[in-house]
Amino acid sequence: MRNDQTAAPARFGLNRTPFAAPPCAILVVLLSVGLMACGESPTVPEAHGPESGNESGSEGSSGSGEPGESGTQYGLADTARETRSGVDLVMQYDAAAQAFAGTVTNTTAVAIANVRVEIHLSNGVELGPTARVTLNAGQTNPVQLAAAGQSFTRWSVHVELGSGSN
Repeated sequence: MRNDQTAAPARFGLNRTPFAAPPCAILVVLLSVGLMACGESPTVPEAHGPESGNESGSEGSSGSGEPGESGTQYGLADTARETRSGVDLVMQYDAAAQAFAGTVTNTTAVAIANVRVEIHLSNGVELGPTARVTLNAGQTNPVQLAAAGQSFTRWSVHVELGSGSN
């Protein structure tokens, strides 16, 4: 048997050039890049949004930044209708008044504390949140958020519940 240091690597299949990557490593890199490219865009309206002809939003959170955000983007003439934990929200933009107006309604049989509303404009501006209110069972409160001087084409809205920043 030879006492040569170059014989051992060849015998164990390790005789590769220093820069050659094993085929499985190349496959892992390609799959990782492919999976990252398939990420979901947060600005794409969901199928149930106003662009599909149905103006109702979804309940709960579906992958957007804060809990309760549906991710639905509305146009300037759209009416948002969303529900979260028994609170129905209806909002629309009034271009003449440069403001959003709507209502929040407690559809449950118990009071819901610390209800507030927040709107995100396509220009990156966040309107609100409104002051926290307690909605008694069946109670409806008006909601208004001024948008004077803002230039935007799309908007999203969500109800926040509880004492945290959700």
